[in-house]
Amino acid sequence: DKYVRGAWGQRSDGGTSRVMYLRGDGTAWSAVAVTYASDSGRTVTGLVLKWLTGESRNDSSSRFVLGDGDLDIENICNRWAAGR
Repeated sequence: DKYVRGAWGQRSDGGTSRVMYLRGDGTAWSAVAVTYASDSGRTVTGLVLKWLTGESRNDSSSRFVLGDGDLDIENICNRWAAGR
């Protein structure tokens, strides 16, 4: 879940420590995709999409996609975001 928010370090102030995030409050999402190709030229793509709603730092939701072909991560994520 720290990955989805973009945790990049910690800051210590007067005995307290807090995690620093690239993506602050509000809905945040992140995705990774990998495409495999066989020697015959057949391809398959797997994608994992994770998101947090509101100010949540825990309890991420996930969507998993597995499809034939070289799927476009940007297209899949934009369609998901438009339909949420």
